[in-house]
Amino acid sequence: MLKHKTMKKTILLYIFAMTISNSFTQTNVYHPFPDSNTIWIGTDKSFDGIDCYIYNDYNLYISGDTTMGLYTYRKLYRDGYMWSNCPPPGYYYYDQYYGAFRQDIINKKIYLNFNGTDTLAYDFNLNVGDTLPPTYLNWYASNNYVETIDSIIVGGEYRKRFWISNEYSSPNYLALIEGIGSDHGAFAIFIENWMEASCDLWCVYKEDEVIWQYFSSGYGCNLISSINNKISENEIEVFPNPTNDYLNIELLNQAKISFIEIFNMQGKLTRSQRISNDQIKIDVRDLEPRVYIVRIHTDKGVAMNKFIKQ
Repeated sequence: MLKHKTMKKTILLYIFAMTISNSFTQTNVYHPFPDSNTIWIGTDKSFDGIDCYIYNDYNLYISGDTTMGLYTYRKLYRDGYMWSNCPPPGYYYYDQYYGAFRQDIINKKIYLNFNGTDTLAYDFNLNVGDTLPPTYLNWYASNNYVETIDSIIVGGEYRKRFWISNEYSSPNYLALIEGIGSDHGAFAIFIENWMEASCDLWCVYKEDEVIWQYFSSGYGCNLISSINNKISENEIEVFPNPTNDYLNIELLNQAKISFIEIFNMQGKLTRSQRISNDQIKIDVRDLEPRVYIVRIHTDKGVAMNKFIKQ
């Protein structure tokens, strides 16, 4: 009997040792950002300074690549729903260009190109006690440092998790996770969440499977916006097309237009304008001659179309 107990204890110790060894081995292998088929689901909240909170529930996803200078970047887009506790009512948006990122896998760094500027976003080559370098995401608190490092299972693998603190925040207020970004968002500013403003990452999909989820997420892992909220092109009229001065937009489905956005074909926002009428005329005389995308936000969804500025 004693022999069997000793053997059982030995087997359990062996399994425990192998688990620890496997965890240690996996966390010593750097896990870069994914380059396709990944969706980050989260919420950003802001305060207008008076009495209204504005929420942006979003899906951030990778779609295609682009070359800028010497580097190839993966492009990021967002679908989502903007809403507030104050009027006007919320609206859906789709295919909103967010930015692009590239990776230096050897040095464990992620770079973000946002509004045409290429900046460091993450440096995962850090140790306990290291001060975070100034980056596009780490600008608010210059004394952010790595408090502790542990591991977390992401998609069945152990990955390093860096807990961040500074003298003004709560201890370990932020976690940076290899291949995920942070628990505030894939590219959220490194700042402690407040009642007035916050960023939260709820869930991450890869290859249509959940690989990470915030432990107390009330949102679950449902995608924020639905294709059902898109308005088909035959429900809108954009004319004249081409145009050299004004663009007329008319909806044929009794929807109410809230505002429009105009993007160039590189995804840069060139115009954003709130609208209060069902039929609108937009002055585009100042736009350069090229092809543009107009996105129309309504109470029934979002419509998109292309037009040519002569």
